[in-house]
Order: sequence, then structure tokens, then C-alpha cells
Amino acid sequence: MRCLSPIPVLRSAVLVALLPICLLATPSYSQQQTAATASASGMQGGATVLSSEEKAALLKQVQAAQELFNQQDFDGMMRVMSPAIFKLYNKEAFEKAGRQAMAQLKALGVKYLKTEFGEPSPLYKAGNEIICFVPRTSTIQIQGKLIKSKAYWVAVRSVDASEWKFLDGAGIQNNNASLWQMFPELPKDIQLPEWKQEAIQQ
Repeated sequence: MRCLSPIPVLRSAVLVALLPICLLATPSYSQQQTAATASASGMQGGATVLSSEEKAALLKQVQAAQELFNQQDFDGMMRVMSPAIFKLYNKEAFEKAGRQAMAQLKALGVKYLKTEFGEPSPLYKAGNEIICFVPRTSTIQIQGKLIKSKAYWVAVRSVDASEWKFLDGAGIQNNNASLWQMFPELPKDIQLPEWKQEAIQQ
């Protein structure tokens, strides 16, 4: 297993800590898939639609995960992070890089001011795991600048469980193949939510 450098590690999991730093030097950054989240009317790969109860439970859990991220609670984030990430990265190196990133965020005074969640995608089966994509739109403040972030969580749970674990979609945008490295049985024809970062003019 390779130990990758901190930047791709942080961009590939719950932590997108270095992204706002990059945005300080770049007025507008955009990276977007060709299509938005797959809709119920266009399901592919045997996907199924969330029931209203499943959707409410998922959104409750993803809001709790987002709050841990907003509070820069690294230990809390590790508890809700899908262990699938360690198919890609050495766990010890990942944790070390993550703690360093949290220290940078706190030093820079980075704050998540507001986050809203969009409609979760259908559920996709990947072996013994279920995958769902949850779009989110956040307003981030860093050193007096405001950033609008359109991103998403990858929600993961076992087929026989109700508790979700999460991965941030940032790293997947940089390397789509990493999604199938973690979940090789995930259908190949799925569509990912929009992922975009841009400065807010003040």
C-alpha cells in the first residue's frame, strides 16, 4: 500500500482542508461532472429509491457528520468516516496529515457558515455495501473571504445495517477511478453530483 502525500490524502476523504487555501490564490475554481445526480426516473445499475424514512435517517446522520466537520473535530470525523478510504491510503499517514490540516484550518480561522443538503441519489449496491451520494452547498469563510462550495458526501453502509459512514467527494472529482478502487462492484454508469468551488463577490 502506498503512502501518498498529504494533499491528495486530504482531498480524498472527509477532509477538504487545503481546498479553501488554494482558492485564496485562485478567484474562481470549478470542476463539474457532465451531469447532476442521477434521478429516480433515470436510475441505472439496479439502483433503488430511498423511502421517506430512509431519506430522513440518512439526512440526520449526514448533518451530524457535517457538524463534526464544521467544528474541525478530527477524532469525531474519523469515527464517521468509511474505512474504505484505507484501501487507498495508509491509515497512520492519513491520520497524521489530517491532524496537521486541522491545525492549519484553525490557524487560518476557517469557518463553515452555512450548509444545505440537496436530494440524495438513489441507492447503489456494491457487493455487501450500499452507496448513496448526498449533494451539499456550503458557504465557507476564510480570512475575510467567502467561498461557495457545491460538493457532496459519499454515504456508505452495509446492506444489513442502518448506520451510514461518509467520504467527501472532493478526491473523487480529481480521480474518478478512486471510487471504484474503494468499491469495485459499484455500477460503472452512475452519475455524480455537481462539484464546484467559487469565490463570492462581496
